[in-house]
Amino acid sequence: MKSISLIKLEDAGITGYGAIGFTLALKRFVVQFRDPSLLTSVIDEYARFIVLPFQSLPVWHQIKFSNVGLFGKNTLDSVLARPRRYDSHGKVTRLARFDTALICVKPDSENHTIKETRVGRVRAIFSLPEDKLDAMFPPKHLAYVEWFTKFTRVPEPHSGLYRVKKQMDVDGTAAASVIPVEMILRSAHLLPKWGGAVPSGWTGENVLDLAPSFLLNIFKDNHSYFNLV
Repeated sequence: MKSISLIKLEDAGITGYGAIGFTLALKRFVVQFRDPSLLTSVIDEYARFIVLPFQSLPVWHQIKFSNVGLFGKNTLDSVLARPRRYDSHGKVTRLARFDTALICVKPDSENHTIKETRVGRVRAIFSLPEDKLDAMFPPKHLAYVEWFTKFTRVPEPHSGLYRVKKQMDVDGTAAASVIPVEMILRSAHLLPKWGGAVPSGWTGENVLDLAPSFLLNIFKDNHSYFNLV
């Protein structure tokens, strides 16, 4: 766990977290958490009056998934959200990695099928300072995620996989939200979909930003296959 400033969280540079709408998304989450019945337009209006009483937050770089009853303490899956890191000589010691995850968007549902889930890219895993939790009433562990579109009604005819693309707001920025970490079910593997030769500028760090659309790999593991087909 590290204490990271809001400025660094919203920094779109290679050493930042790229959560460019973090402050507003957190304010919207606080308003909606206090009154889930509010309309979106009202939430946006109320969020303008929220003053965040901190300039930095505790941040984690990984979510680990386990099943102690069946597999002990072994990590069965993980989701990472961390920026690029350099050493004192300017050499890259760690590439940026912001994983995609399968997120439950219907918390009351006992099933986690295509209809109850969406893909989001996790940009930050964080909590609020301990002395602020009582005042703001949110769950302790939260995540900032950039959304992909809802799954297509039917899968692609040849691959049998569902297609998604980055969801954008009207201002051209990525649609994003702050959500409780409990909504994140597991990691998601997206396969980029494009026409022609693979663009030479694509890398592991930027392909999720540059590819026009993606296919969800339902063959990633048994749980994905049996629940998402």
